[in-house]
Amino acid sequence: MKDTLICLLHQPTSKVRRVGKVIKKLGLNYIIIKPCLGQKLPENYLKYRGLIIFGGPMSVYEANKYQFLKYEIDCVKKFIDYNIPVFGICLGAQLIAKSLGGEVFAQSDERHEIGYYPIFPEKGSEKIFGKKNTFFAYQWHKDTFTIPKGATLLATGRKFKNQAFVFNKKTLAVQFHPELTINTMRKWSKLAKKRNIPEVQNIQELDLLAKKHESSVRNWLNINLKNLFL
Repeated sequence: MKDTLICLLHQPTSKVRRVGKVIKKLGLNYIIIKPCLGQKLPENYLKYRGLIIFGGPMSVYEANKYQFLKYEIDCVKKFIDYNIPVFGICLGAQLIAKSLGGEVFAQSDERHEIGYYPIFPEKGSEKIFGKKNTFFAYQWHKDTFTIPKGATLLATGRKFKNQAFVFNKKTLAVQFHPELTINTMRKWSKLAKKRNIPEVQNIQELDLLAKKHESSVRNWLNINLKNLFL
């Protein structure tokens, strides 16, 4: 099973989306685990190549409401302690931060970031972001996290400062969503507008930015999953 990744999903209908295709291109396999349905991770962690933690609508600090989150935090910590590669997306990044002793919190009740926005790679992040000074990607979140002790900040944003970090070279956490297609981004943003969530980017602006930058995001995902798991 050393050629198999564990994908941790947070809703009954959640999918691995673009990530699954990249995993297959790398010659690897994956299994899907949904603790929200009572499913447990395999106990023989060392037999797996790595862990990918996807996003979700819940917040890390809602463990009393979503009791599986505490279980996930404990499992993520074990993967990191065993030096097994871990990649976290949005909620996944927040779970990583919490498992390493960081804090996760809502920036404010009315502060959201929903749309295709720039983030700004830090000096020294060339292995993750190349030589780009600006990197565009899709976001949907109201929560943010502190950078855990021992981790390195990789990128910042205008609305939400901490956008990506790495820990011990084998744990990568990003606030943005590199796994989404443009159609899914549109669907998510239209849903946010329908729910009257504040600060949703105009769909026309989203389309223009996504069409311009999506090839870069796809390439970013391919490179970083390869570097992390091969």
